Amino acid sequence: MVGPEDPRGAEALALMEELDADLRARYPGQAIHPAAPGELSVFLVARLDGRPAGCGALRLLGEQGEVVRMYVRPGFRRRGVARAVLRGLEAAAREAGLRSLHLETGDNQAEAVALYRSEGFVPTGPYGPLASCPHSLFFRKALE
Repeated sequence: MVGPEDPRGAEALALMEELDADLRARYPGQAIHPAAPGELSVFLVARLDGRPAGCGALRLLGEQGEVVRMYVRPGFRRRGVARAVLRGLEAAAREAGLRSLHLETGDNQAEAVALYRSEGFVPTGPYGPLASCPHSLFFRKALE
């Protein structure tokens, strides 16, 4: 169901374009700051019945990883796709020897916040280019 794929592939790019459109709709007039495919160390795609249902990626930050590009297509939501992708990213981070995972999500994404909290992520201080964004929420999970 969840496996690594090339983030530069057509299906991966389509998923990320849909994610960007979703973010622009949730945060009208706000800039979005997507991670470019070349910045991603791991890119996972979840498939249901052979069709791409969602994706997520890791970007390395030294001994830490950042969860980025999490997205599930509307027709596949509420089926555990995001949780499966997130757990796959966590497994990849552990395998790479990372000590923690960080992520940023928006305050208009209650479903994402609920998922991250249920998977053991806790609020943390801001970091990176979105540190001053009024809509950003930051989370961290120790992997040790």
